[in-house]
Amino acid sequence: MAASGVALHSPLYDPKRSGTPSALEILARVKAEVIPAENFLTDYGVAFNTAGYRTLLAWNERYRVRPVWAADFESLNVTLPCCGFTAPSADETKNCGCGHHKALYGLAKQLLTDGYSLTETQAEIGRWAAYMYPREALIVEMERRALTDPAINRALQEVKEKGEC
Repeated sequence: MAASGVALHSPLYDPKRSGTPSALEILARVKAEVIPAENFLTDYGVAFNTAGYRTLLAWNERYRVRPVWAADFESLNVTLPCCGFTAPSADETKNCGCGHHKALYGLAKQLLTDGYSLTETQAEIGRWAAYMYPREALIVEMERRALTDPAINRALQEVKEKGEC
């Protein structure tokens, strides 16, 4: 039941290509790895687009938290850059009521109902959060990778100086 995904780490350097990639090329490659493409269809039948978002909202309305997976539901990280809310509650009256969070709850309810693991469900929440907040997700990922990759660190600094990120 593994959710479809994009590679999180692909080589930044193509051995068949001469030279070092530019900062914008590195940025574009990381973006392609981290942000789901518009209309990309998931293994659970929902595409990353407005209709897919609406489906997640509908799932939130359709499903209630089941005792069998309530602990998994409550351990999910649903942090978004728009607010400080981090973890859903099985008592849904305590949850953030914004649309983006409701969509993530719907996603989690559907996947947990379908038998997806906690890890798989969390990964999909991360992908949808990146889709909903691509700029923020890209900055976080570039900064994370810059800690261990000098080429990405150089690219990140260059892009920040140019105002692209």
